[in-house]
Formats: sequence, C-alpha cells, structure tokens
Amino acid sequence: MHIPDGLLPNAIMIGTNVAAVGVTAFALARIDKNEQRTLVPKASLLTAAFFIISALRIPMPPPLNSVHLLLVALMGATLGWLTFPALIVGLMLQALVFGHGGLSTLGANTLMLGIPALGVHFLFQWARSRQLSGRPLGVLSFVGGFLGVVIAVLLFYGTVIGTLPAEINVELERQATGLLALSHLPIALIEGIFMVLIVAYLHRVQPALLNLHPKQVK
Repeated sequence: MHIPDGLLPNAIMIGTNVAAVGVTAFALARIDKNEQRTLVPKASLLTAAFFIISALRIPMPPPLNSVHLLLVALMGATLGWLTFPALIVGLMLQALVFGHGGLSTLGANTLMLGIPALGVHFLFQWARSRQLSGRPLGVLSFVGGFLGVVIAVLLFYGTVIGTLPAEINVELERQATGLLALSHLPIALIEGIFMVLIVAYLHRVQPALLNLHPKQVK
C-alpha cells in the first residue's frame, strides 16, 4: 500500500515531503547520545525487516494482486519517534529496488505509516505507565497492531480520493481504492495477532526493546 509517483498534486507532494523531513529531523534531534549505541542497531534491524517484508506478498483474489504486512505497530512500539527516519530509509529502498511507491511521494508515504506508528508508541507508553502485563498487554498489543494498519489505510484512502484531479473518473477510482483498502482488513488482523505474539515474547526475554522496564515482567 503505497502512493505512487505522479498521483498527488504538487502542493500536497511538496507539503508532505517538507513535513516528513521536519518530523524526521525532530526525531533525530531527540536521540540522546548515550542511547545511540542501542537505538541505532535497533532502528537498522527494524528498517531491514520493514524493507524485506514488502517482498513477502500475500496473494489476493482478482481483481486484486497481492498485499504485504506493514509492521507499523512493531516499529512504533520499539522505535517511537525514530520510526520516521527508519520509514524514510525503508520506503526509499522499496521504491528503488521493488518499485513500490515513489520518490516524489516519499514524504506522503512516510507520514501515512509514521502517524499510526507514533500512535502505537504512545499506546505502549501508556501501558508502561500502567505497568500492564499478561492479558491486558496482549489485548493492547492486538489493538495496536490492528488499528495501526486500519489508520494507515484510512490515511491512504483519504489522501488518494481527496486529491484526485478533475479529469479522472472519481467514482471508478473510489471503488478501486476502496477495494484495495478493504483487502488490508486481513492484514490488520494478521498484524494484530503478530503483535500479540511478538510482544509476549519480547516482554519475557527483552522488555527493553519495548521500552518496558524489566521489573514489570511476571
């Protein structure tokens, strides 16, 4: 699910690129020098996973082709604000290597995925403040994984439909885009279940990756 080159008006394209660069600069400025040794390898690992996962396509029935996991929630939970620079690098590689999305829409695609990821980050910060564990943390993980994809899909749909030029058949494009959005509902469910499993595992063996203090582990 990527916005390709040439689809967005110039004003939206420039605005989203400027906003993405600004948010990325803000995210990088937040990194404490003492944390670079742990954050940079973690960000590199998640960026690589985000890039590779786009090559693992899940076939869909016609007229759709295939879809892939987004890892929005996992990146948000583990990287927080650092998700934005990780996404820019991952999306750029996807555009250059696989032809997914485009370079001119790099900012729009980064914001489309980064905003829900940041929401998941704040959700896990709330879990940390409440010292959630066990079933409550599992429910929260599923909600984060599911809503991360749903919000990204809604942002994609709203951006594409809201910026269509007048010469394009809006009704036909709305149906096609809506069908693509609906095809990601199984992906949202899969990512919700995936988040439950991966958070349960990390919470036991490496809670620091989720910014959860070890004393919370039971």
